[in-house]
Amino acid sequence: MTSSSSSLVVLAAAFTLIVGCAHGNQTTDSTGVGGAGGSASDATTTSSAATTTTTSATTTTGAGGSGGGSTSSGGAVCGDGVVDAGEECDGAAPAGKSCIDCKLVDVTTPVINEIVYDPAGPDVGCFIEILGPPGLDLTGYTLDAINGSDGTSTTVATLSGHSIGAAGYFVVAQDSSVVVPAGAAKMIKATADLQNGPDSVQLKHGGSVVDALGYGSFAMGTFFKGEKFPAMNTSASLCRVPNGKDTGDNSVDFFVCAPTPGGANKLAP
Repeated sequence: MTSSSSSLVVLAAAFTLIVGCAHGNQTTDSTGVGGAGGSASDATTTSSAATTTTTSATTTTGAGGSGGGSTSSGGAVCGDGVVDAGEECDGAAPAGKSCIDCKLVDVTTPVINEIVYDPAGPDVGCFIEILGPPGLDLTGYTLDAINGSDGTSTTVATLSGHSIGAAGYFVVAQDSSVVVPAGAAKMIKATADLQNGPDSVQLKHGGSVVDALGYGSFAMGTFFKGEKFPAMNTSASLCRVPNGKDTGDNSVDFFVCAPTPGGANKLAP
């Protein structure tokens, strides 16, 4: 009896040890918050990303960094500047086209596509870039700046007599330090040095607003004249990513970018 009882105790202990080791290989879940996008309140935006890890695979979903791309395990990432399988474009687009959600769509009306208004160091090299149908006659169009503190409007440039370049871009540059590639059109106006914000810039035709961008933090009593919610402040550039994307919400469409006057937009490194 003593021998059999001892054997049962040893077997029970061994079974407990085996079961206990299995717990060291369990699945772990974690969630976090990051990036811009999602719900907005006076230019404050929040998005979330969830990460699930197992012993055999890792899958990530959610906002693809500041560029707003989406990721799936082994799948395409819209907004990373690389044309993956299943994408028609990712940032760059041919003349007359815009890259919207990595699909090519026709550009039918011009939009404010990128601005530099507060570069690091001296205020030189500021510009406002318009994306639109190649060769579009800009007669009747103006760019106006709206002061966020009192709502006053000032004409930055009258675009009559100019046309959008063959590549689909027209750049209003503060000075000659702004260089555009072949196929983009440019005019120089010192007034393209916009205020540092919170302010807005509007593209108008015949006095009616065609497109608008508000940037900075607008407090109570200030005047926001952009679309839905403002974009953030930056000393780099504010640009649409993917190139030309327009949802009607500045806080969703515009990101901090590396300046590319007259070319496809690129996220800041």
